[in-house]
Amino acid sequence: MKSPRYMLNFKCIGGDCEDNCCIGWDVDIDKETYIKYKNVTHPQMKRELDRYIKKNPASYDDKVDYAFAMLDANKHCTFLNADRLCMIHKHLGESFLSNVCGSFPRINNMIDGTLEQSATLSCPEIARLVLGSSSSMEILELGPAKPSSIITYDVKQEARKFSGKLPSKLSIVRDACMSCFEGESTDLTTVNQRLMKLGDFIIAADQLEKQKKLGQIEALIKRLGERAISFTKDDTQLKPFVSISEKLIKHLHHVGADDSIRYV
Repeated sequence: MKSPRYMLNFKCIGGDCEDNCCIGWDVDIDKETYIKYKNVTHPQMKRELDRYIKKNPASYDDKVDYAFAMLDANKHCTFLNADRLCMIHKHLGESFLSNVCGSFPRINNMIDGTLEQSATLSCPEIARLVLGSSSSMEILELGPAKPSSIITYDVKQEARKFSGKLPSKLSIVRDACMSCFEGESTDLTTVNQRLMKLGDFIIAADQLEKQKKLGQIEALIKRLGERAISFTKDDTQLKPFVSISEKLIKHLHHVGADDSIRYV
């Protein structure tokens, strides 16, 4: 398995988190977990599970959303207790969490047969780990991993369907994108420049694909490494990238000596 370094230090901080991943969105239950819930003997949890776990008539994948947990009037999962902790986890254990609940915020992709695990920055603890260390994005080889029930993308770069398309160049394009953020500076101007450089590169790579000139991608990557490139004349396409960095730095108060980030 491959994973960025920040994943080694990730552990859910539960009720201490300033946000909560059990509020505001659907809580999906896979079929295998649904069946386990039907066989629960814990008196209190059996009543709660029978009452609040419902089959999903619009399910698209039994491994993901065969059923769902109902939300209360405030869009809280009905199994979230007053301490902002999961009652299923508390009374039945981690093995009774659904595939979605047990994996979030992790993202699992299969690239050329190798599992790659990262995580979404919508989790505040992941955001702290990613932004709080200059080595957080170092890619590590972690050896064999247990199979994951949810694979977001399964990409084989040499697959015929990707011929002439960017996924066929995934490895080198991704490495090029990552190179834009090597170094430790969090200065707003520097971050903006890096985001604009990355945005310009992505736009140019997309143009090569559309023009059926993907064979020139290596030359494009070389230009990326040589200078602060400007491949396009219309910088309006880059404004979203700059906006992201401005919002990030605005809320970034201090990067401490302990490699953690403090927010105001």
